[in-house]
Amino acid sequence: MHALHQGYLRGLLSCGGVLRTEAALARAERLGDLWVIALADGHTVRARAVVNAAGAWADVVAALCRVRPVVPAPSRLR
Repeated sequence: MHALHQGYLRGLLSCGGVLRTEAALARAERLGDLWVIALADGHTVRARAVVNAAGAWADVVAALCRVRPVVPAPSRLR
């Protein structure tokens, strides 16, 4: 699992991406083709896509992005 994660991280960095830790989401909105993401530390990030990988907090992230959360149905989990 570690090697897989490191491979994705290398791919991100090779494309000019930046890994930010301790970057709590304050709010996000879609403006044209970009997401404008306000972080709790006062920084603003612009991105073409947002990946909601928040696990148990995914509904909170969806609400901050003003999108409907995806609720898994039991039939989807099989």
